[in-house]
Amino acid sequence: MKHLYLPALAILLLLSACGKPLQVVRISPAAEQDIDRYRYGNPVQSLRQDEVTVEVSYYDASDDYLVFDAEVINESTEDILFDPVEAYLQLAADAQIPALDPEFQLLSMDLESVSRQRSARVMAWAGAAVLVAASAYAISKSGGSVAEVPTDATLVADLGIQVADAMTFAVLQQNQNLLQRNYAPTEEEIPAPDNRYFWLDYSFRKTTLRPGESAVGKLVFPRADMEVNFQLAVPVIGRPPYTFNFTQRIFRDRP
Repeated sequence: MKHLYLPALAILLLLSACGKPLQVVRISPAAEQDIDRYRYGNPVQSLRQDEVTVEVSYYDASDDYLVFDAEVINESTEDILFDPVEAYLQLAADAQIPALDPEFQLLSMDLESVSRQRSARVMAWAGAAVLVAASAYAISKSGGSVAEVPTDATLVADLGIQVADAMTFAVLQQNQNLLQRNYAPTEEEIPAPDNRYFWLDYSFRKTTLRPGESAVGKLVFPRADMEVNFQLAVPVIGRPPYTFNFTQRIFRDRP
């Protein structure tokens, strides 16, 4: 029975991976005439209202999110405040998907990291306690001689070792998840939205633009695989929302 939990865990992970179909997302402007220019292969849409220009282009998709590049250019004579939380995807039947809040994502990631670290410590102490208790029980049953441990005490000790191994495995997994989430990318590397540094350095965050200033960043939305056409709406305070039409294609792998 020893270490049977490891093959079982591997089988469960394999089954869960097989159960989710692989999908590739491609998003492009709904009409060719809406394209202002191309930037490194990505078609850029641009709209100008009252001396404020907003430009957007589709960037990439992860398993859970759609990511767009956005730039806001203030050529007016007054300050403007841009809050990416106000952006949304306009779907059919008046349904909307709001953009994810970078500040909330950062806070929730930091809180979850602390929670995982605390859980890992508790599990490590629990594994050590079970191992010590099992060993003490085995020795007491054998009259102080480990070499003459009865069968039942051996089973208890073996159980303690398995529990300790399982706890160690869980702790290592927790640490690996934390390392991935907090991995600092190189200057040329843009992390995915499940990495803390994406929200810290690459997402579009709430920004005040002085006259003549511009700001760039990425807007993130939950995926909407069932939608073929949708609008990306980018509100700027004091102006009607800037709307950009997109069409979406989903390519699924063959079973």
